[in-house]
Amino acid sequence: MELQISLQCGTPRFHQTWSDCCAHELNGAEIRIGDSLENNGNNNPRCAVITVIRDVLMGFTCGQMTGRYVNIVIPGEVQRLQLCEVRVYASTDITGANVARGGVAMQSSIWEPTYPSSAPIDGKPYSNYIHGSCISTLWQTNPWWRLDLRGPYTISTIQVVRRSDMNFYDLNGAEIHIGNSLENNGNNNPRCAVITVTDDITMSFSCNKMTGRYVNIYHPGVKRMIQICEVRVYATTRIKGANVAPRGVAMQSAEPANSTTAPNMAIDQNSRETCASVPLQDNPWWRVDLRSIYRITAVSVVSDCCSKELNGAEVRIGFKNDTSNQRCAVISLSAGQRIYNYQCGIMDGRFVHVVLPGLQKNLTICEVRVFGTVLENLAVRGVAFQSSSRWKNSVSQVIDGSYSTCSRTEDKPGQWVTLDLLVPYTVTLVQLVYPRDSYYSDDVRVDNTSCQVISTTSQYLMTLDCGGVVGRYVTVMHPDVPPPLCEVKVYSTWVFPQNKVPQRPPRHDYCLSRWCSRDYILIHSEPKTWFEAQAYCRSR
Repeated sequence: MELQISLQCGTPRFHQTWSDCCAHELNGAEIRIGDSLENNGNNNPRCAVITVIRDVLMGFTCGQMTGRYVNIVIPGEVQRLQLCEVRVYASTDITGANVARGGVAMQSSIWEPTYPSSAPIDGKPYSNYIHGSCISTLWQTNPWWRLDLRGPYTISTIQVVRRSDMNFYDLNGAEIHIGNSLENNGNNNPRCAVITVTDDITMSFSCNKMTGRYVNIYHPGVKRMIQICEVRVYATTRIKGANVAPRGVAMQSAEPANSTTAPNMAIDQNSRETCASVPLQDNPWWRVDLRSIYRITAVSVVSDCCSKELNGAEVRIGFKNDTSNQRCAVISLSAGQRIYNYQCGIMDGRFVHVVLPGLQKNLTICEVRVFGTVLENLAVRGVAFQSSSRWKNSVSQVIDGSYSTCSRTEDKPGQWVTLDLLVPYTVTLVQLVYPRDSYYSDDVRVDNTSCQVISTTSQYLMTLDCGGVVGRYVTVMHPDVPPPLCEVKVYSTWVFPQNKVPQRPPRHDYCLSRWCSRDYILIHSEPKTWFEAQAYCRSR
């Protein structure tokens, strides 16, 4: 029997033969385990010699022998070998981090609505259904439960915790699939293993470094059910690209004991000698402000010697300067592991937090690496105009990329500044920069839809989550006397197909030569539509 990978074999068991006859023919047969195919594998080290007893099922302990091939050979001439079942129980070293807790779970049907699909990745060890940490599908044809890891991982081991209170064997024959396709809800991805329920509540399956984003538990057949209480996915991932964390500014929830454990020690790219540490407190956190909006694909966290103290810490990414941002991962460590890589799918944000929930916790991090690219500020592609101006053509300063130059309208209520993006975008984020110590209240709109109303505040940098409002024009409306506006930044997830309808420029008093700003460029020799003119200028 070829196991396809080399495993540590603990206890092979098999049914000797038909219980009605010929059992004695198996006497003297040898069980051999190893990685060689010399002499058809029969020269591998011997685990045991079979002596037939009355029991139909016999077990043999192999003392953690390692091998890919399990042979049963009867030495001698004119021998006959008859077997009915062979079972091999193996122990596999688990390496890597449990990346399941950072994923998103779904299932084909739900038995109990109060038991969400995410229960098997909540990190709780309960295997009794009444504790609320298990899920169940309905009885149906081909039920499935799927985990989206939000990025591809190289998976070494998957652990499945079954129910311990009842329905033990309903999971027999269920399959574990891993891959990157959502064809047939992910159930057509390559198969890692077929589940055979044993006395063990926690079952481990070696997946031989299969790579994929989706992990499915799929139970083919009619009138099937899936009931599971915990799924752990252990993976190792090499992250490529530039680490952008050193570009940022680090902070933490409490003052460090001394300068050697300051928050910036976690982004100094010296993970072997320096670490940031938050003294003992409730719910400690560490944060890096990347100072720009990034499209983040992965985060790597390096711990110190006592890595298990970091278990349960959450990596959160988003636009808010607090710990309520969206979760990328929950850190789950195996013994001796120091570096933990987490794929975040595609998450946009400026702040990366590492938060350790709980009472009186110490948070120590030696290095945080953030991998991503700067999200393009679409405002610099566009054209700005405003209701009035305190000095000629100052409106272009809201899209010049500088916080030190500002536009100012007249000092009266009802003024506005509008940015024309030239084509419609799905606007996910708008950032406004004001002079420090300015007080203002504004309404930000994308076309005719209000993105957010800002109540009176003095923050110089406002980040507004617009949630994907579709529009071409971004307008900042000042209901009261307006302050100077220094910068408008607009970020989007994708652009609509090119708008082919000819566009006319907004009303504007065109200026002469040296008084002209970057807002408008006249092309006298080649009459074009407004949209064509902008494309013409950008291409040159």
